[in-house]
Amino acid sequence: MLQYSLKSLFSRKIITTLFTVGLIVVLVISMLLINISKQIEEGFIQQDGRYDIVVGSKGSATSLAMSALYFAAEPVQILDYKYYEDLKNRDDIQLVVPLATGDNFRGSNIIGTTPDLLYNKKLKEGQLFEVDKPFEAVVGYNVANRYNLKLGDKLVSSHGLGTGLGILTGEEEGSLTLIGVLENTNSAYDNIVFTSYNGIFETHGIDSDGHGRKENTNANFDSMLKSIGSDKAAEDSSNESSKSDVHTDHADEHDTVNEHYHDDEDERGFTSILVRTGNAAVANSLLTEYDKDSMAQAISPTATVRKLMDNIDLSKQVAKLLSYVSITLALIMVAIMTVLMFESNRKDIQTLRFIGLKRLSILKFILYQNVSLLVISIGISLALNKYVLEVVNTISSQLGIVINSNKFYADQFSILIAISALCLLPAIIQSFKVFRGLLK
Repeated sequence: MLQYSLKSLFSRKIITTLFTVGLIVVLVISMLLINISKQIEEGFIQQDGRYDIVVGSKGSATSLAMSALYFAAEPVQILDYKYYEDLKNRDDIQLVVPLATGDNFRGSNIIGTTPDLLYNKKLKEGQLFEVDKPFEAVVGYNVANRYNLKLGDKLVSSHGLGTGLGILTGEEEGSLTLIGVLENTNSAYDNIVFTSYNGIFETHGIDSDGHGRKENTNANFDSMLKSIGSDKAAEDSSNESSKSDVHTDHADEHDTVNEHYHDDEDERGFTSILVRTGNAAVANSLLTEYDKDSMAQAISPTATVRKLMDNIDLSKQVAKLLSYVSITLALIMVAIMTVLMFESNRKDIQTLRFIGLKRLSILKFILYQNVSLLVISIGISLALNKYVLEVVNTISSQLGIVINSNKFYADQFSILIAISALCLLPAIIQSFKVFRGLLK
């Protein structure tokens, strides 16, 4: 009977195809709408709850939050090292984590920081780097998988952010030794290379005391940490200097020294500083204190992210409206195709009854047809759902939000059950009529 049911379906190709396509559209759009909106919201909330203050140079609060929490935006300015020292020496602050960005490994951003940034992350293998060992690295789960990295591998960094907006390009000295790989976190951490901030400083020609090293410094390195937003003329000059020195022994003394170099000036700096106070009063005092600072700002990441989510809420509502319209149109098409299949099945059922088939066999014929279409539609829908989520992830990852294509929510399951029941309703009605002998 199963074979005959499938043969009957395939004999009505147009109706069967339109019914299946309509059902797939309904399922895919419904599941994606739930999945993507929930994962994006969870991604924002997951990151902003770890620290109650982010300190950075004056500028956009949103850019600072995106740069510090999601490693997504390019920082506007570099914050002087003294701000980190001041915060670290305070007794009323639980944790201070500096971030130095500006380099990348094959497009994956390199973050110079301390092991404290990874305090709640599990290692898949290896160990965490140490601040005093500048050229050790721990990579996120996706970075390790994407490039098939193994412990002990050498990672050669390029200057500039992975978005391609960096000032400098080209491989330089100071390769990182991979000593650890993080477990999958489904967050921005999966796409990052973490190392000691001292390694970032040394790569850019700054020693542990914060002074530029004449014997191993070119214009590119010093200017990178002090001004990512330098003018075009300075960029061209830096790039020319870099290209001329690529094939030169890095142990040789360079003739050109950065104009910002001073023996008595601390050249170190960070793009942002993450702070956990654990005390609302202390957090508020920091916000007030930095509000009066002419060079730096302090933001509440939770408040900033909430404002960002409010700003994109309108776009979210528009997307929902368009999705609901698409779902409604697809449901109308499914309803039309269901009626047509119902009428087509009526003729088949009459034929089966005419040749003397028992009601149980006719019931199987009805259920086999509908369940087969439903199983095929659900299978294709789940495959498409996973594919689309992977595509969305390539876009959202650039914003620091990782979309897990394997994640499935209870709401999605509820939608799946509801739509499946709706599609099986005609089959149930037909079956009831067969048993009651009402189908003529």
